[in-house]
Amino acid sequence: MALPDIISPDKREQEQSWYISFLKEKEKTLISQLKCKRIKTQKKVFFCEEGRIEYMFTYVKLEEGAVICPLRGYLGLGQYQSMCQDFKNKLVMKASRTTYQKAVEDIRDSFGFTLAKKTLNRYVLKEAGPLEITQEPRDSEKILIADSTKVRDGHGGHHEVTGVMSLDYENNTSSLLASKVNIPSRDIADNIDLSQFVVFVGDADLGLRNFYKDKLEFQLCHQHAITDVSFFLWKEGMKKSEREPIMKRYKAILYTLQNSTKKYWRDNKTRRLVNRIIKTRKSLNSLAAELSTKGRFEGSRYIMEHKEHMITAAKLALIGIKVPWTTNHAERLMQEVGVRTKKKGMNWTERGLRAILNLVLKRYFLPAEQRTYKEIMAFKAKKVVEI
Repeated sequence: MALPDIISPDKREQEQSWYISFLKEKEKTLISQLKCKRIKTQKKVFFCEEGRIEYMFTYVKLEEGAVICPLRGYLGLGQYQSMCQDFKNKLVMKASRTTYQKAVEDIRDSFGFTLAKKTLNRYVLKEAGPLEITQEPRDSEKILIADSTKVRDGHGGHHEVTGVMSLDYENNTSSLLASKVNIPSRDIADNIDLSQFVVFVGDADLGLRNFYKDKLEFQLCHQHAITDVSFFLWKEGMKKSEREPIMKRYKAILYTLQNSTKKYWRDNKTRRLVNRIIKTRKSLNSLAAELSTKGRFEGSRYIMEHKEHMITAAKLALIGIKVPWTTNHAERLMQEVGVRTKKKGMNWTERGLRAILNLVLKRYFLPAEQRTYKEIMAFKAKKVVEI
C-alpha cells in the first residue's frame, strides 16, 4: 500500500476553514455563558496543529470591569502569545528526535508553517532546560553503574557527558541518578547517596571509581578489561600474531568465570563457583607473570591491579546479588545520547546540550506508554515552577 502524500494546500485550507468555523461556534458558546458586554474584535495570528490561523478574536468586558478574550483563554493563548504551551511542547519534542534542520522541515510538512531553527532552539532551551530528569532509585536497585561520552563543543574541544544509573540486574529495572555535563567526578560522587548500594560497575579509567573504591565493591567491565589489555600490548609493540593467542587465553579465563557464575544461579553449587574463583585468580596471575617475562609490563600491571575487580560479580553471587559483567546498560544510555548529539557537523553549547539531554534522557527512562510530549514535559524543576 502506498504511503499517504503530505497534506496538499487545498486539503489544508479546507481543514483550516472547518477549524475556524468551529472556533466561531465555540466563541459564541463561551460568551453566552458570561455576563459581559462586547467591546471590540481584533485580528490575531496564532499557530496550532491546523497550521497558521488568522482569526478575529472578540473581546468582552465583564461586569466587574475586566476585559478578556474568552476564546484565547480557551485556546491557552496569553496576551502576547501566538502559540499555546501544549503545542509548543509538541514542537520541542520533534527537536529531541532529530537535528534542528530536519525538525523544522518536519514541522513545515506536518503543520504547514515555517519555523526558524533559532526559534525552535529557543523553545528547547526554555522548555527543556528546566526539566527534572533524575529519579529516586528503587529499593531493589543495589548496583551503581556509570559511563561517559564526549560531544563536540564547536571550539575544537569536547563536552564531557556523564550518566550514572542505579540498577536491579535481576529484574531489569534502572533509574537515572545523575546526568551531568562538564561536572567533575568528585562533585557527581558527592551528590549521590550510597547507602543502599553494594557495588559499582564501570571501566578502569572512569573518574567516579576513585571516589567509590573505599565505599563500594568494584566490578570492572569485562569488555573494557579485554580492550584495555589488548591496547596495552599493542602500545608495547606486540605484533598481532603474538597478541591473538594471549588475548584468546585472557578472554577464555573471563568467559569461563562468567559461565560458571551463570551455572551457579541455576544449580546453587557453591563449592564449584568458589573453586572457579580461585582458579581464575591463579590463571590471571599466571598470565600477568608471562606478560612480565616478555617485557609487556603495562599489560601485566593492568591485570595484577584489577584481577580482584574482574571477579567481583562472582563473589557477590555467593551472597545472592546478581551483578552485570559489563557496563552495557550505561553504554546503551550513552548511545541514546550519541544518536541525537554526535552526528557529523554537530557542535553544541553547554546550555543547548543540557536541554537536549534532558529531553532524550527523560524519554529514555519513561515507560514506553508514557513517552509522549505531554508526559515528558509534565514535570519541571521546582525552582522554575516557582518563578
